[in-house]
Amino acid sequence: MSLSAFLLSTLCAVTPDVAPNDWTILFYGGVDNSAEESFCPDIEDMRKRLPEAGKVEVFCLVDRSEGFTASTKGFGADFHDTRLYQLKREGAVRLDGRPELADITLDSTYEANTADAKLVRDYIRWAKAHHPARRTALVFYTHGNGWLFCPDETAGDDELYPAELTDVLVAEDSLDLVVFDVCEMASLEDAWQWRPGTGGFGFDVMVATPMAGFPFPWNEIFRRFDDPANLSAVDFGRFVVEETEKQRRAELASGEVPAQMRGMVEKEAMSCLRLDRVGAVKEALDALAVVLAADERTEDVLFDLRAGRDEDAVLHYFAASPLYADVLDLAEQVRDDEELPDAARSAAGALVDATDELVVASYGLSAYDRFGGFQSGRHGVQLMLPPLGLAMREAWARLSFLTPDTCPSGTRGYGRYAFCRDGATPGDGVVTNWWELLDLTFDPDDEDGGANGYAP
Repeated sequence: MSLSAFLLSTLCAVTPDVAPNDWTILFYGGVDNSAEESFCPDIEDMRKRLPEAGKVEVFCLVDRSEGFTASTKGFGADFHDTRLYQLKREGAVRLDGRPELADITLDSTYEANTADAKLVRDYIRWAKAHHPARRTALVFYTHGNGWLFCPDETAGDDELYPAELTDVLVAEDSLDLVVFDVCEMASLEDAWQWRPGTGGFGFDVMVATPMAGFPFPWNEIFRRFDDPANLSAVDFGRFVVEETEKQRRAELASGEVPAQMRGMVEKEAMSCLRLDRVGAVKEALDALAVVLAADERTEDVLFDLRAGRDEDAVLHYFAASPLYADVLDLAEQVRDDEELPDAARSAAGALVDATDELVVASYGLSAYDRFGGFQSGRHGVQLMLPPLGLAMREAWARLSFLTPDTCPSGTRGYGRYAFCRDGATPGDGVVTNWWELLDLTFDPDDEDGGANGYAP
């Protein structure tokens, strides 16, 4: 290393002797895919409404795609590599990311893989070292479908997985709030993976969608930052939900939504979750699994929960494959089923109460009216079930990524879900968590543990 490079790296490593921000907000633009088309205009609009310069700083790590637009909006330049910016009302200022983001400089053409959890980790560490704050938020802006997100086309369509974050990041990388401006990430499985207090990486509040239409209206969300010093992570998350719902309903009422897009937008739902409360939800769900496993009608019960007993009792389904069902709906169906044992109904009642505490704010649009309506602040947490219309083994195979183990090399997925692992003892012959109940039902055990090699 040259003397000048050594001096620069030394200077970059010194944390500024300044009071911490009220908020440092980190946008993670994983848009080396078609999300790039909306990202740059959204950044342009959002910048105009950023809080006044002071104790809120907003940054963006962005990896753009060569295949979609040549826009200079948002950043004042057209580029297709990975860059780091500070976002201000008057413009975007390109930054040097060293030493944490060693390959990103003011004139670099570095092509990062935004599907690599190490890049997420290094971005957070850069921010905490150089722009410390009382509270830190991370916003993922990209594509996703619940069990993967941030597809990077230049990196061979690599993808980022929930457990990859907890395998690579550590407790010191933890955050106050994470917002997924991404489809279908509001799952109980993901919430459990990222809950705080495990001794590893986690965050306190999560905003995500069981089903998304368009990107979030960040220009309107930032208008709510009138008192950032007293803005909690829960308040910030609630603002995201409230402003997005307000804009979506206004767009639908005005007729601005193109006819071909209206159906998708009407399926949109969003929730803000307090992850310190997810433990009670998993405990109640696992207790329900234990009771159902002891009932000789387990298979019929699970089939009924997937299929719905009649048109008026169908679960809220947010997506088809895998089948994302609303946790509250599932719990209420079991609680209210007089044919089930009292123990099952009692466990389901506890699950209803725990889910109510988990959900801080939520909304769902008109597509859910036929299910009896989306109850704001209650519905909006999804749970993965094997999809409908398939034989049991085939349906379970669609969830091969949902496993406590590492997915085999060459398969699409990562595995290592704490939701599947925690509370279970493989091979003891006893169902003790919800995932083991699904495995027992849809992948009947044989000598080698069935299709996935797992024997409860």
